[in-house]
Amino acid sequence: MSWLAKSLTENEVKNFIVDGTFKSLYDSSKAGFDTDSNYDYPVEGLTDEQKLQHWQDRVMSYATPCTVKNAEGEDYDHYCIGLFQNNYLVYISLGHYDSTDTSYNDVFGIARGDQSTGSKAYLFMNEANNVKYDFYKSLGANKLHSYCTPDGELLKILEKSASYSETGQYIIDASSVAVTNHTDSTGTTMKKLTYNFK
Repeated sequence: MSWLAKSLTENEVKNFIVDGTFKSLYDSSKAGFDTDSNYDYPVEGLTDEQKLQHWQDRVMSYATPCTVKNAEGEDYDHYCIGLFQNNYLVYISLGHYDSTDTSYNDVFGIARGDQSTGSKAYLFMNEANNVKYDFYKSLGANKLHSYCTPDGELLKILEKSASYSETGQYIIDASSVAVTNHTDSTGTTMKKLTYNFK
């Protein structure tokens, strides 16, 4: 099984929207957004179609060439990263590289199950994660910041040491995981998890 992580262009994302790949990713992720408190939409009461459009717009804004800037006008190097299993897109993650602390900041993501089993277990497995982490390291990162809603299921999973029994052990130092409070540029309170790369 081969894994590839690469920066996606606007044209590539547009093609994934047209061919239904993007909707497959969204459909597989939306239960977690809606029921597990893993994501806060900017307004309440959005229809499913409006939520899909929200994610399409968000992902397009991170795709190359990137149009995202934060509220202070800082223009980090932002990335829309596609994770492929045997040329099959299973995950799109959005984030940025911050040269001030040499970190990669993993902000949002949408995922679907792999082709053989339909499972998202790869999100916590060595081979898939190390491909992502190698990409982050190639940008100059020596640590990873992940952001979660305070009461979300994702935070509970990532705080457990068992989550790192298989994941990227030669790159992630599981003993370095730290959780701090974080308020983003919109005033939203988040939890920031920091992991050092080995």
